[in-house]
Amino acid sequence: MQVGRLPQGILAIVAAAIGIWCLRAVYLLLGTSSALSWTSDTALAAILAACGLVCLFGALLVLLRLADRPRVDVQNTRQFGRFAVDTKPSRSLLVPLLAVAGVVGIAALGTHQFGLLRTTGQSVSDSGQQAAGEPVPSGSQAPPAAPATPSASAEEKTPPPPAAPEAPAPAEPMVAPPASQETAAVPPAAAPPVENAPPAVAPVTTVPMPKSESMPTQAEGHRDAVVWLSLAADGNSFLSASTDKTVKLWGLMDRKLVRTVASHPDMVRSAIFLPDGARIVTAGDDGEIVVRNLADGAPLHVFSAKDHGGVNKIAISPDGRRMVSGHEAGTVLFWDLEKLVPLHVERAHGWSVAGVAISDDGSRALSGSIDGDLKLWDVNEGTLLRYWGGHERGTYGMAFTHDGKFAVTGSGDRTIKLWDLQSGRLLRQFDGHSQTVYAIALSRDGTRILSGSLDGTARLWDLENGTEIAQYVGHRGPVYSVAFGPEGTVLTGGYDRSIRIWREAGPPAVAVLAGAPQ
Repeated sequence: MQVGRLPQGILAIVAAAIGIWCLRAVYLLLGTSSALSWTSDTALAAILAACGLVCLFGALLVLLRLADRPRVDVQNTRQFGRFAVDTKPSRSLLVPLLAVAGVVGIAALGTHQFGLLRTTGQSVSDSGQQAAGEPVPSGSQAPPAAPATPSASAEEKTPPPPAAPEAPAPAEPMVAPPASQETAAVPPAAAPPVENAPPAVAPVTTVPMPKSESMPTQAEGHRDAVVWLSLAADGNSFLSASTDKTVKLWGLMDRKLVRTVASHPDMVRSAIFLPDGARIVTAGDDGEIVVRNLADGAPLHVFSAKDHGGVNKIAISPDGRRMVSGHEAGTVLFWDLEKLVPLHVERAHGWSVAGVAISDDGSRALSGSIDGDLKLWDVNEGTLLRYWGGHERGTYGMAFTHDGKFAVTGSGDRTIKLWDLQSGRLLRQFDGHSQTVYAIALSRDGTRILSGSLDGTARLWDLENGTEIAQYVGHRGPVYSVAFGPEGTVLTGGYDRSIRIWREAGPPAVAVLAGAPQ
């Protein structure tokens, strides 16, 4: 049989692949079967092994022969001279044998893959079992044999003589099949309830949360957080500013709302009395600082600084002549309240200004940003006197001592610090708050510090030795504003919309000016 080089090469490669696949099937068949059936599995494995070996070795021989055979077919080329001999081409059975082995291998692989022989063998064995009259597995024959023997022996041991003829041994096996069926059916009947029974559900005791104490409310109270408190010079009233965009005036003697004095288009951040007691200054996120008449809240003058963003904080000197404001854009503005004009505009911080303070004489101001930096300013000249990184986080609350030589700052790093402004040196650190210190106030005699924190507490400190004197706990949420009241009292306002009045000695609160119902 004459076949070209290319078909022989392709045939060799295909045969090699079939041979490898046949041997792989033999390995899987022998490795996965624990007990081979001689009629099916063993025969199939032998056929696969034979085909695999023939295909592999045949492919190898074909490839070797192709390698030795020249590319020009000499037998089919006309010869000349002494080479012109008449030779008949030799016929080889290798290629047909390889093709046959490949076909047989493919058939065997198909049989192995689809399990034809295995299925046939199983059906034959099953039919053999049915022919032998064994409808149940061999393991189920043991239960009926056990009860049959004791019953027979029990009947044989009965003392009355009639018991012997009534207990023929061959008669009992005739009844055994129904007995075996009953005993074989009993275990499955008992097993399913055990296996399919739903798991026992343990009793559950639910413990509800305790009912929270309802917050007192009053219709005239603030509807959002109280972020600023300012005491009047006579000590009889105070102002509160809220993120609900309103400013309210409260009486300290009767502890009631006098009236809502003013409102802003946006959140109100500050509200301070001027020394004459007839005017107030309010500022907020709308970027406006407004001088108002306290009696009716009418605007007397508006400082518009909307280009600088919201007014985060303002501070006014005790004589009412100078004011400093810190803005969202990082700028600090100095104002002349007598002439109602700005003195200086400073691009002070790269971040939003979080707090400002002014000395009692109005000559120096302090500003702090949300990055913790502190800057000391000359108000009249608008020049920077000192700059230092005072805190690790934003500085929100600050106050000068009455002599102007020191300053107290509270920060997001949870600390309160006392600074020597001449050298910028840290003199003392007050630790105790667990969250941001948001508000700072200094007592009139300059010996105590009052702080409010996002941890929900206000604390009273001794400025001289740094010890904590009292802690005021009662607000439900952060404390945003603090102020010293008259006759040894302190005021706090916070996130819960309420204003609380405490004795300096500590809780409980003397009075709670509740917020409006939500």
